[in-house]
Amino acid sequence: MKKKIFSFILSMVFIITLFTGCGSKQSEVASKNSKGDKVQSAVIKDMAGREVKLPEKIERIYGTNPAGTTMIYTLAPDKLVGWNVKLTEEEKSYLPEKYRNLPELGGWYGKNTTGNPEVILKAKPDIIIHVASINDKEKSTADRIQKQLNIPVVVADTSLLNSDKTYEFLGKIFKEEEKAKKLGDYCRKTIDEVRNEVSKIPEDKRIRVYYAEGLNALETEPKGSVRNEVLEMAGGENVIKSSSNKSSYGHTKISLEQLIKLNPQVIITRATIENGKIQSSYDNIVKNKDWQTISAVKDKKVYQIPQLPYNWFDRPTTINRIIGIKWINGLLYGGNNKENIKNEAKEFYKEFYHYEPTDKQLQEILYRAQ
Repeated sequence: MKKKIFSFILSMVFIITLFTGCGSKQSEVASKNSKGDKVQSAVIKDMAGREVKLPEKIERIYGTNPAGTTMIYTLAPDKLVGWNVKLTEEEKSYLPEKYRNLPELGGWYGKNTTGNPEVILKAKPDIIIHVASINDKEKSTADRIQKQLNIPVVVADTSLLNSDKTYEFLGKIFKEEEKAKKLGDYCRKTIDEVRNEVSKIPEDKRIRVYYAEGLNALETEPKGSVRNEVLEMAGGENVIKSSSNKSSYGHTKISLEQLIKLNPQVIITRATIENGKIQSSYDNIVKNKDWQTISAVKDKKVYQIPQLPYNWFDRPTTINRIIGIKWINGLLYGGNNKENIKNEAKEFYKEFYHYEPTDKQLQEILYRAQ
């Protein structure tokens, strides 16, 4: 009887050891890449806390939205499988030639609630990156895309404050740790330096700013909007405090009478490219007699946001905005040193966009921005 009990105990110890050994290797499971080859997969937790199985070899990456695609491009451009939207000729001219004609793949962003699975699958991405705010809605979107395409979807944080952490996280996944640290350090240093300067400015001395959207300049983003993150970090005081418009797409409408009463000291306006031409409300603001009583217009402090190849202020809401923090802070409190922002732009474009703009291009980028 004692021998039987002893044998039983030995058997149980063996079984427990076997399962413990298997459990310790749960982070590695069999998987297949986009080409159908068997590879080992690592189980990681993304920045939203979701567990995701990743193939060991990641060579092709797709971003679900412009925020993610931009981050992928800045960190690992050779692994990017395509853009979300077709680039304009103006945007292409600020990118290295080898990346200009990557395919247009669409995605999940703005009012596009669903991508085109057939087009995306044709690009054969090994993983998908979803850069967004960390909340239940975005986690649900990532789960839905992953189920629909049967490709691992990783959520990463779009917040500028966490940009260094996002780079560190993606750098490990992409196996681009050194580049990720360099870009992350640049972001952290920029944010910390500007915030330190802003902290010295009393609240009642902050310069009042209006952000103009739409060709009539009477659409905007209220304080607290993710699209005003740059302005708040740079120390500007948004004259639009709140909005009844709860749309995540922005474009809160106001009246000129409201704006005249608010009397901003500085106006920044967003330009867009349509049919190969820059469309902006700048001329409407500075030339329209109805705007002339506003302090920003009288004092010639109306500026157009640089937007090639990416907008410096709000769209997409990701890493392209880091240079915008320096730009706006300089406009408001740095004496508008034109040479400084040119040098900053040269460094930023080289490190993040893998491209060195010419002096002529720098003039084009900063047109009406100083």
